[in-house]
Parts: sequence; C-alpha cells; structure tokens
Amino acid sequence: MFNIRTSRDFYEKLLGDFVDLHGRPDSARFAINCAITAYHMHEWVWGDWLNKDHKTWSKLGIRDKDSFLSWMDQNAWWFRAVQDLTNGSKHFNRAMSQQTQVTGAFSSAAFDRSAFDATRLEVEVERDGRNVWIEALVLIETAVVFWRSFLIEHGPYRDLPMSNVHLTEFR
Repeated sequence: MFNIRTSRDFYEKLLGDFVDLHGRPDSARFAINCAITAYHMHEWVWGDWLNKDHKTWSKLGIRDKDSFLSWMDQNAWWFRAVQDLTNGSKHFNRAMSQQTQVTGAFSSAAFDRSAFDATRLEVEVERDGRNVWIEALVLIETAVVFWRSFLIEHGPYRDLPMSNVHLTEFR
C-alpha cells in the first residue's frame, strides 16, 4: 500500500503519527490517527512475518491470528482501548477535552493560573476492572513503546526508525 510494505514501514508510520500528536496533543484528529495505526500494527506484524514465525509462536504461546489477538489483549493493556477508539472513531467516542486543574501552592494568587491551564484529550479506558481517564498522548505513547519493544525482541528488523520525540521506556 503506497510506500508501506512491511510492519517496519507501518511502525515508521506510527512514529510519524505520534510525532504529529506530540506536537498537537489536543488534536482529536491526530489522536484518532495514532489509535488506528497502533491498533492495525497487529495485522501488519501478523501478515508480514509472524504468521510464518513458529519460533515466536512458541515463545508467545500462540498458534494462529486469533490466539495472537488474545495474547495482545492479555499482554498489552492499551490494546482494547485503541481498538475501541478505532471502531468508535466511525461512530461515537468518549474522548474529551478538559482544562487541567491547578491545586495546592500553585493555585495561590502569587501565580498566574493561566500559565498552568492546558487543554488535553483524555480517553476512558478499563484498567484492572475499573474505568479511568487517561491522557490520549500517554495511551498512544504506551502503544508506540510496546510495538518498538515487540519488534526489537521478536521481529526480523534490526534497523527500526527512531522517534523525533522522546519515548518513555520503563524496563
């Protein structure tokens, strides 16, 4: 499709979408584009190389595309959220924009409150059996970091593109 032929190429598209969102974290358009790309990464990974990589199947405990999707649901907490955003972007979605609350010492008259106000997108996600609101940028960054780590650990590509913005990786 166009110039995207491999899961590495599609990961590069995900990085580009994330850079766009990072520059405009209040953009619903960029957030939805990132969510759609992050979700569809699994199809590119499967179709590009994982469908033939029985060694990785054994490592992950999978046997086909459906079991890979189940593995994703169990090992990537963000996967269901981006799937819901991907499907919901065609209909109704509970993404919202809100003002950051300023509390504590920063709310005193000595500080200009407007300097701390920021509009951001938040998405309702399920975590540990309860619904919570999380910043869309954080959700997408988690997906980008996951796919980078997954491709490094399991994929055939050793020359993954780097992001133009910082990615927070906890290991």
